[in-house]
Amino acid sequence: MEVWKSGRFLIGATGVGFAILILTSGAFAGIAMEFDRATRKAMKGDAAGARQEYAAFLERAPEDRLAPVALLAIAEIDLGALGDTVAGLSNLERVVLAYPRSSCARDAARRQGDCLGARGRWREAGEAYALALRLAEGATSETAAGWTTTVTQAAADCYGRAGMEAEMVATYVEALEGEPSPEIAGTALSRIAAYHVARGDEAAASTAYERLLREYPSSEHLADALARREMIAKHHAIAWTPFDAYAAGTSLVAARDYPAALAKTEEALAAAPPPALRECLEYRKITLETTIAGDYTEGCRRLRAFLREHPDGLRSRMAKETIEGRYGPIAEIEAAVAKQPQDLELLQTLGGSYTNAMAGARAVEILERAREIDPADAQTHLLLGYAYSQIGRSKEALEAFEIYLRSNPEDTTALNMIGYGLLGQGRAEEAIPYFEKYAALAPDDPNAHDSLGEGYLAAGRIEDAAREYERAVGINRDFSNSHFMLGRVYRALGRLDDAVRAYERFLALASAGPQAEEARAAIRTIVSGAGEAREN
Repeated sequence: MEVWKSGRFLIGATGVGFAILILTSGAFAGIAMEFDRATRKAMKGDAAGARQEYAAFLERAPEDRLAPVALLAIAEIDLGALGDTVAGLSNLERVVLAYPRSSCARDAARRQGDCLGARGRWREAGEAYALALRLAEGATSETAAGWTTTVTQAAADCYGRAGMEAEMVATYVEALEGEPSPEIAGTALSRIAAYHVARGDEAAASTAYERLLREYPSSEHLADALARREMIAKHHAIAWTPFDAYAAGTSLVAARDYPAALAKTEEALAAAPPPALRECLEYRKITLETTIAGDYTEGCRRLRAFLREHPDGLRSRMAKETIEGRYGPIAEIEAAVAKQPQDLELLQTLGGSYTNAMAGARAVEILERAREIDPADAQTHLLLGYAYSQIGRSKEALEAFEIYLRSNPEDTTALNMIGYGLLGQGRAEEAIPYFEKYAALAPDDPNAHDSLGEGYLAAGRIEDAAREYERAVGINRDFSNSHFMLGRVYRALGRLDDAVRAYERFLALASAGPQAEEARAAIRTIVSGAGEAREN
């Protein structure tokens, strides 16, 4: 969230919404009053009225420091509430041209990229993202670093989709010349290497892959380098054993087979890994052993020691986030339980925290202690249901859930969670009644119909799924997941035009991520298939 200061108030812009916080009381006059009115109308959902007030403010005070905020707000209203893409893109361009020194300019350029990319205009989208990066040069905060990573990736992806591979590589090379995040650096090196492979320059490709292995082994693109080991070995001497063990451990972590992942981690550490890989392995060993043992107080201690040894390493940011966001809060509860071991509420809190941290066995141990203290407590049975599910004790999980629902039959959150727990076990027919009850209790909740749609889809009831997803978007036309799922079910039903429209609506709401990639691919397949059919 960016914050602009002007006069007596702060304005915060969050995507398409704007909020105002009045700092002092008293009357506003002139242009300040116009901006205030505009923002209040936007907050109340009066998009047309807000747009009119922002336009009036902009006309009277085009040089005010809030002028670019007003113009960006107009563009967002055009794109969102009014659905006028042409006007929205035009006003985004105006922000960039009229206020290039404002932080709004970079945000406007990025929004141009988002809009153009959602419509498959890849070259223009790439150029817009590249412009956003130039306008953002010099920003140094952690937020700015994350922003730069995201926009760099978006620019390169769009260039790649447009067939502009030289521009894609140039974007990545420029990113590597600065201080890129490990995520963007690994992606950049992998893409640069692939570019050189396609052109037959194995030496240049091997150099890029070798740097990825040496400096960024935590990258999701490590497998790309491992797949090219024969080529790399012609130009660089690499000891492959620790990298293979690390990659195998990554797969085991994803499968939640933590003991096996720990064994692979120890195997890699014993194989004399290079410094960057050793750091990643040491971090993984700490987190795996903490999850297996369920001792987060000790986990915090070990991670703090790790940070003293690697204050600016590949895993330093992740280690800090793990201490602050995951281990630290659990360690505090562990300490409280140690002092009050018979406190039911503390035991429930600790058990739930263990479940959230994927330490299911430890959660079951703590929650069974809570059940011994009060066998009739419904909350304990609910938490036990989640914990049992996590470690595969499905029958006991369902029994615990049923006990909870006897006293809380209308808990829609629990009904939804139980339904998804059964879906995760491949038991769609058993999940559906929970979703149906959720939808009956909350008929105006789009998520209820989205969940029921997923249950029907998993059970092969495609027409029923389509009906529920349609109900979800009928309640909230911006409920993106249901638009995405409608694309799938319409396609399965042969309603291809409807599928394209559903996917396009989804992309207008969510232009990035794996689902966006699938939606774009589906549209291309449907459109190309329709073209072939016409030709035949």
